[in-house]
Parts: sequence; structure tokens; C-alpha cells
Amino acid sequence: MKVFGVFIFVNALFIVFLECVPSVVVHSIFLAYIVLAALPKFIFGSLLIRFKPKAKFHSQADVEDDGAEPADWHISRAPILCPGCNRDCTTRLRCDNCHKEFPQYAGTVVLTACITVYHEDAKGLNDGVNSFELSTLSFDHKRCNLVFIVDGRYDRSEKVDLVQRETAVFLLARLYGVDKCQFEFDDDAVPRFKEGCLINGRPQKCPSQPYVLDDGVAVYTGQLSRGMPFTVLLKRLNQGKRHSHELFFHYMHTGQLPKTVHSIMFVDSDVEFAWKRNRRSMDHLYHGLIKNPSIGGACGEIEVMHWYQNPLTMTQYFEYKSNQFLAKTAESWFGMVTCLPGAFCMVRPKALEQVLNVYLAVTTTIWNKNQLDLGEDRTLTTQLLQVPVTVVTNLGCPVRPQQVACPC
Repeated sequence: MKVFGVFIFVNALFIVFLECVPSVVVHSIFLAYIVLAALPKFIFGSLLIRFKPKAKFHSQADVEDDGAEPADWHISRAPILCPGCNRDCTTRLRCDNCHKEFPQYAGTVVLTACITVYHEDAKGLNDGVNSFELSTLSFDHKRCNLVFIVDGRYDRSEKVDLVQRETAVFLLARLYGVDKCQFEFDDDAVPRFKEGCLINGRPQKCPSQPYVLDDGVAVYTGQLSRGMPFTVLLKRLNQGKRHSHELFFHYMHTGQLPKTVHSIMFVDSDVEFAWKRNRRSMDHLYHGLIKNPSIGGACGEIEVMHWYQNPLTMTQYFEYKSNQFLAKTAESWFGMVTCLPGAFCMVRPKALEQVLNVYLAVTTTIWNKNQLDLGEDRTLTTQLLQVPVTVVTNLGCPVRPQQVACPC
């Protein structure tokens, strides 16, 4: 306990020191950190990769049938190319070189956001949804598809998760603009709209009731105020974040969710990445990803809000600053980032298609479990870096998570 207290005290002194000293001193400290902390990571990682045999993963096909071929994933669609000059016109639907327009592709999805939801509070969810509504994009908001994946009406012991039920109801109420009391639950704990809903305080016809798929997932669809379409997938059983990703990719592969052209955004539901003075984080990240075909993923800088509340948030603030601002910036100088944080990043779907068989592998050992289920974002980044002509980079887009359980 004394060691923990000393650690918190040192972190607090370091934060105060950074706020008070001149910028030249701060830059010197950052450079020393890069030399003393970031470079040894690369040396150790290189030695580990060279001398340690890779862990063997087993795909679902391997488990079911040893002779089965691994599945080919299709979660992307072809870009819109100008027939005259072969330039990519997907984003703006217009070729500046040939002055041609392509209005027939106005419904093409260029960005899909995979938003995982688990036990977030009302303020965090509200700020997360507000971020999508406030974001300024260089393309029509209707071409950005939001997919909220709520992890489990039931916990792993098959009991109704009351905290997750409250989270799901508030999310649905916020998305549809109805009051929380306008929901009732059926025998399978699926929230359904009551008759005679009040939408934004006025009596109106209720939104369409959800439909339940064969795997127990309840599906809700609608649009936000600026026309951005959303889908809420309310899972029956809590099976973890990687299973939510598997569900998301499977539905895109089978056509239950629309395929996307340029980008898949991974973000936690309580992350605030747009506010009045900063509305372009998502658009900046999107253009940073598509500007170079060799970039397979990009991430932004994450800070902890209200870091001064207690010693734990101060410690998390220090950890995020050292890992997000210092380490990832240093890694970008070497041409890559070793971990795209699952809280806020974008990945090219074409690159994902090449690694999903490994990323969605069945865990058969404790080592696999630690890699795939406890550190899924770092494992996915490592797999992306092994794809030919693919790098991941840090673009420094500011985002602010409401609450953080542990550093990325």
C-alpha cells in the first residue's frame, strides 16, 4: 500500500511539473522518455519475434473440420473510380480532374463505426452519441453507418444483467429520442416500445419494434438527427468484446450489415471525440487513413476526462499520456504504431479481410486467451503489421473517454 501511495504521489508531482516548467524542458523530458523507454521496447520486441516461436491459432473451420479451408472474408466493397482518369471518387462522388459527378452512388457507405457497449453510464453514452451528431464530415452523414453492439442481456451465468439492461434502455432512448419509461421487456428480456410513445415530448407513432435473429440478437434500426443511419445489436449473452467484433464482421460478410469502402472505425460508446471547439476528429482520422493506400490503420490521442478527481484517475492520466502521446508518437517516427487502441481507431477493411481468420481464432490455451481476449487490440495491430505493404500510424486526433477501467 505504501508503494502504491508513493507511485501516485510521484505521478501527481510529474503532472504538476509538466504544467509549470517551460516547454523546452518538457520537450527534453519527452525526448529522454523516447530514448530510454520507446527504443528498448523495439529492441525487446525484435528479439522476442526473432527467437520466440509464434503461437498457433485455430480457426473455427479447423475446430469443426480439420480438412476445411479457411473462410474468405468479404466486408469491403470496391471504390468508385472515375472512368476517365481512374481516380478514386468515393468520398466526394465527384472527380475534380474530369469534372464528373456520380450521384447514383449516393447510398454507398464509406465509413462504418463499430461501437461496443458494456455497462457505460448515461453521461458517457450521451456524449458518445453527441460526438457523431456534432462531427463535421467531408461527405454526407448518411454514408456513415453506426453499429452499436450491446454485450449481453444475460451475463455468463444466464442471469439477467440489470446494469446492462439500464445501459441498453438509455442508449435506445437517446437514439430514438424517447423517454426511458416508454420501454417494456418481453420474456427474453428484449426492450420493446410501449404503445403511444412520446418522441421528443410529443405523442407520435412508435418506431418499428426490434426483430430477433436465430442467434438471439435483437436488432434495432433508425437514423440520428443528421440522417446518420444506426443499427443496435443487442446480444443475448455476454461473450466479450472480441465476440462482438466477430458478430459485427459476420453480419457484414453475410450482407446483414452494409459493406464499407474505405474505413471501419472502432470506438467505445462513452468516448467523446467531438465537441463545440473540435468537430473534425473523425474526419481527420478518416482522411489520414485513405490518403495513402499503404496505411492499414490509424489512431488518435486519448485523454482521461476529469483526471483530477481522485488518485486513480491521476494515475490513468499519466499512463495515457505516456502511452498515447509519447510512445505512439515515437513509434510513428519509425513508421508504425504497435497498438491501435480499441477505444478510438480506424482500420482499412481490405487489410482486415486478410487477418480476420487469425483474429477470430478459437482460443485453446491460456496464452491464446491472453492474446486474443484480453489484448485484442494489440493482437489485431500485430497481425495487421504482418500484412504486406501495410503500416499503422498515429495522427494525434484528440478524444476524451468519460471513464477508463485500465490503460490501453
